[in-house]
Amino acid sequence: MQSFASCFTVVILLVCAGCTVGPHIATATDLVAHLKEGGIQVDSQEPAPVPTGDYFRFDEGVTVKGPDLWVDILRIEDKKVFNLAKDAKGILILAASAAGRQLPDSPEVYTRYPFVVVTRQEPTDSQLQPLLRELLPPLNE
Repeated sequence: MQSFASCFTVVILLVCAGCTVGPHIATATDLVAHLKEGGIQVDSQEPAPVPTGDYFRFDEGVTVKGPDLWVDILRIEDKKVFNLAKDAKGILILAASAAGRQLPDSPEVYTRYPFVVVTRQEPTDSQLQPLLRELLPPLNE
């Protein structure tokens, strides 16, 4: 019986070794800290402008800037609002315009509940997108 338990434990460990789990990131500020640790140069960090109106809202927003870098990180706990933001870049453009800002023609948008990361500008050799996938691995939905 003990050898069965040992075998079972080894199988579980091997299965879990293949699991992709990023670090625990609870806030947009946590995500910024992990991006910095991952080598992304951040020169400034400030609260993201809150859009006016009732169409789009978020629980926390941070704008980070660095050399050729401009990223908005939004934490949206309301799943309905998150799904709207995730499924429609248009709502992000609407939110930016409501806040008096413009997005480039095709911003890079990375989503993983509860985060929406809008990359307005990034350096050519940036590791931002791969690092986001590592820190906030896509869910198997």
